[in-house]
Amino acid sequence: VVDSMGRQTHVGDILGNAGYLSAALRSLDLPPPNGRTLRVRLIEEEHELGRLDEIYVEVDGRRIQPRRCGHRPPNYCTKDLETVVLRYGNAWDFEFDLPEAHQRIVLFAIGDHIPFL
Repeated sequence: VVDSMGRQTHVGDILGNAGYLSAALRSLDLPPPNGRTLRVRLIEEEHELGRLDEIYVEVDGRRIQPRRCGHRPPNYCTKDLETVVLRYGNAWDFEFDLPEAHQRIVLFAIGDHIPFL
């Protein structure tokens, strides 16, 4: 999670816990952001390829897609086996518009990883 000052807080490993060449839906509870914009940064920190098929958050049970998922959405907006590849050292940033009042925020991602041999 990235705050409004650009400081990162490590929350967990959402793709690394997915199966090797076996796409899985994984989730992480997220801390509440300051304000109504949630910024999430996925970083491939291991010597492997991460493959992201879909990413979204649920806020109090309501599904919210990243901001960029409007007209001509990128591959990570729908579960369609069209993956985005994260190579070692790569980072992808996602922003979500949250409702004014919210209690629980959960990040969901569908993907897998391929370790370097």
